[in-house]
Formats: sequence, structure tokens, C-alpha cells
Amino acid sequence: ETVLGHGNVVYDGNPEDAVEILRQGFQSIEEASVVLDRLEKEKARDSAEAKRRATGEILSLRAIPSHSPLRPGDSVRIEIEIETTREFPAWNVGLSVTNSIKQMVLMTSTQRAGLRGSSLPAGRHQIQIELPALSLPQGDYTFSAALYDETQFEISRVDDRSPIRADSDERSAGTHYTAAAASIS
Repeated sequence: ETVLGHGNVVYDGNPEDAVEILRQGFQSIEEASVVLDRLEKEKARDSAEAKRRATGEILSLRAIPSHSPLRPGDSVRIEIEIETTREFPAWNVGLSVTNSIKQMVLMTSTQRAGLRGSSLPAGRHQIQIELPALSLPQGDYTFSAALYDETQFEISRVDDRSPIRADSDERSAGTHYTAAAASIS
């Protein structure tokens, strides 16, 4: 596609780039060249990020509560299946628990939970994270996970998966349950 500016050819090439140059507006060949350079850098960055993201994927996330509905003190085991196309000398999987109003109530990761310093070979892997003795107040909760490479670049994410229900009495409210007791003397 050809873009003209004041009777001169400003750009001759990919139609998508031509439309973007027209949208940006320009007064000269130099201004159009600046826009084209920026577009080329953005495409190169997007291509590099896409290649990095293709090196790993979270295939599934499953929360397995010790009881259903979950009661204060119960545990939840999280099983995350991932697949990688290369070895990762360092890696991390972040895990968060979110309540029904999209408020994060707990966050951990494989590194925080004891897998710091381990490499991850190419292939399919089942990661298990145990969340013991949770004290969640009554409500509905979901789980999200993100896989990070050795530079902490996020290469895969799943959000709001595997819903669970927690039940508790009304002795406390908020993001953490405790069996509060009051007295007067």
C-alpha cells in the first residue's frame, strides 16, 4: 500500500503499517519514518514476547479442598499442570486465592513454598502446592496461577479457576477468619 503526503510517496509497503501511518498523521517523510520505526520496534518486541510465551503453558489448575465446603482450619491442595518446551534453569509459579469481589486474600509461589533453586526440564509437569490450615471467612473463592521464566517474565497465566466455597460462623469478617471470643469483667 502506498501513502502519499503532499504529493510525495511517504510509505510504500505493508497495508496494515500504511493504515497506522495514516492514523498517526504526519507532515513529512521524516515524521512517517519515525512512525514506521516505532511500528517495527513494537512488532519485534511483540514477536520476541510471543516466542517466550510459547516456551511454557499452564494446562490446568485444580483446587482440592480437604472438606467441602471448606471450614476454618481445613487445607486445600492445588494441582497445576504445566508443559514446557525447553529447560528452565530457574522458574516460578505464582498462586493467588481471590474472593468473590476479586480481592486477593492470599498469595504464594513455588519459590516461597520451597522449590527455590530447582531447574525445570522440558515436558509435562504436575506441581502441587499445599495450603494447610486455611482460615477463610464464609464466601466463594477462586484460584489464579502464573508461570514465570528465569527472568521473571510471565509466560502463561490462568485466572479465576477451580471455585470453592468456605463456610464459617459470624464471629469475625474480613479476609481472614478467627474464632473471636469476647468477655467483660
